[in-house]
Amino acid sequence: MFVGVAAFAAYSYLSASPASPPVRYEAGRDGKFRQVAIPMPEPTQIRVPVKPEPDRILAAKLQLKLTNRQVDRVEAIGKAWTKQKKDLEHAIDGVTHRMREQWNKPKPSADLRPALAGYSELSRELQRRRDLAWNHALSVLDEPQRKLLKSIDPIAGDQK
Repeated sequence: MFVGVAAFAAYSYLSASPASPPVRYEAGRDGKFRQVAIPMPEPTQIRVPVKPEPDRILAAKLQLKLTNRQVDRVEAIGKAWTKQKKDLEHAIDGVTHRMREQWNKPKPSADLRPALAGYSELSRELQRRRDLAWNHALSVLDEPQRKLLKSIDPIAGDQK
């Protein structure tokens, strides 16, 4: 008996496809059970948040019919933002590197709080400056251009 159970288990294990969908058994009209695949939900697509930056306005400059002066102003705002972003991301990388080093050592969780607070503060500052740069770049546009930008770029339209 044990050999039969072991053989059945081995056969079931070896013949099962790892990619096969889960099944259940239902009674058919003839009174016999049949396997029915359980439908699997479609995997949801992960949406990476995209934050608007001044370069999005420059990408639509032809559609928005920006003047040379507007292009120059948005480019200047974009360059300043890119420098700020680079500096803040460098600081965030430094904090995350130090956090990884601390987490590899046994420490009480209270010792990690300052590092986490530093990361959170830098992250908030990055978001704040991004919003400032975006709003400053938007202020270069006139109202019809802002409305048009909102209609052609849904990411840009999510912001004020």
